Amino acid sequence: MRPPQGDGPGPRRNGEPGPRGPAPHGPASHSHTPFSVSICRSFQVTARDSTLLVTPAGDLEEFRYQDVHNDIGRIQDLLNGPTFKNLVVDLQWRLFRGAVLTDAIVGFIRSTRGRAAVCHLSAEMSARLAEHRLTGLCPQLDSVEAALAYCHGVPSPEPLAGST
Repeated sequence: MRPPQGDGPGPRRNGEPGPRGPAPHGPASHSHTPFSVSICRSFQVTARDSTLLVTPAGDLEEFRYQDVHNDIGRIQDLLNGPTFKNLVVDLQWRLFRGAVLTDAIVGFIRSTRGRAAVCHLSAEMSARLAEHRLTGLCPQLDSVEAALAYCHGVPSPEPLAGST
């Protein structure tokens, strides 16, 4: 059953404002508040100045396919928008199964307009990225702080072995 016309935000068809006021239009209606973690189930997303910090919430194979791809799309939208130009992916020393996460990371890195770094890679994940010849996409650092410093232009220490 469809709701009656005019009950949503925005003007009614006759031009009068709806019960919740006029519809938001254009960039003026968008808030620049930090990204809400609650709208992304399969990744934890945190804003740090112009850098987006993305952490998988678990093995993506454990989440519903559509949820994962919706979340990947939301993160891509943030990276393509005006607010975030850098990216840090924190893998928390864990090994993740499947290609979905690897594909998502590659997509995120390629969408980044500024700098990107990956941190807390387990030896197994580093080897997996090397197998797919993905280690040259961005530095692999040993801490979130080092990755954030790199993204903000602070010279980084030597990358971890095998990340060249």
